[in-house]
Amino acid sequence: MKKQSGYVVLLLALIVSAIGVSLAVNSLLVSTQVADVAISSEQARQADALARSCAEVAIEKLIQTKTYGGDETVTIGSNTCRILSISGVANGERVIHTQATVDNVTRYMETQLATLAPQVQIREQKNLATLADGFGQAATLNTNNPYLIDPDNLQMWIKASSVEETNDYARVNLVRDASDTSIVDATVSQSTEDVQPTLRHFGLNNLPTLVFDGVDDYLLGTTTSLHDNTNGLSIFVVGSSTTTDNDETFVGKYDATNNEREWRVQNDDVTVTEEATALQNNERALFTATADTPRLITGIWTPGSQLQQYVDGAAGTPAITSVSTITSTTEPIILGAFANGSSDFLNGSIAEVIVYNRALSDTERQSVETYLNTKYNLY
Repeated sequence: MKKQSGYVVLLLALIVSAIGVSLAVNSLLVSTQVADVAISSEQARQADALARSCAEVAIEKLIQTKTYGGDETVTIGSNTCRILSISGVANGERVIHTQATVDNVTRYMETQLATLAPQVQIREQKNLATLADGFGQAATLNTNNPYLIDPDNLQMWIKASSVEETNDYARVNLVRDASDTSIVDATVSQSTEDVQPTLRHFGLNNLPTLVFDGVDDYLLGTTTSLHDNTNGLSIFVVGSSTTTDNDETFVGKYDATNNEREWRVQNDDVTVTEEATALQNNERALFTATADTPRLITGIWTPGSQLQQYVDGAAGTPAITSVSTITSTTEPIILGAFANGSSDFLNGSIAEVIVYNRALSDTERQSVETYLNTKYNLY
């Protein structure tokens, strides 16, 4: 009996010991989880504060320039945050969305302004679980925001609303790039005043446009190639021409005179070239030029496939021949002309140009088109 009792005591001791170990492990796990929650909460708090500071920067910019449209990364202290697209015009109601990330914790904030002048009146400021939870047009814009679709492959984003100019009809010497300029700085500029385009604050759907005279206005940008011969190229242009004359250039990296051809978007075609030294007409995706009709023109190129063009979201006739590679050149990006600003000048306006260095999927393309159509009320 004594021997059996010893076994029972030993067994009980082992059970108690096991329970103690289990409790200790569980306690450690709970403590770790609590610590993780506390860290996450602190990161969320910091991200909230950063997003709120980002909104304050946006408000200051709106006070200075009422046509300011957002879409830029700003530095606050040692941190960065993103001002997303801003809805509303002039002194009316504005909705600002900002995004901030601290140690992989991302927070969104919505700031609704009742008025900008004579003093700023904030109607509401709140956190958003997702951008789709935002107010009105701003929610549609930013759930389809071109930067958020693919920030790493967004190579160029030129918007007339990026021009920090208070005077209407002023000459424009610089339009900053709204993509991540640490990847490629695709800012466009023009140092010669006589050939600078002008700014119309309420050019399209009460939003700014750049107006080119069709004679000699143009803007110059980076010489870096924006396409990728593995992943492709996607181009979106919102603009219009005042005539039905063909071959007026919205944007391109293209100089036929010096045999420096990559791609271009004109008022009657989107073109990519297989070789820099020659243009084959069957590499052009053609459509009909229209006068005084703002349109959204899209070109999607997948290497080894035919270039596809869309006008106002509708698929048009693709190029006849597939293009496998685009030869990189030293030609700069040009808005409003090509051949280094010597021909095919645009007599019209540009509101926005967006370029990715890959072929977007149909879903992604439609998101960018939804963003632009919502913004400019094109079709």
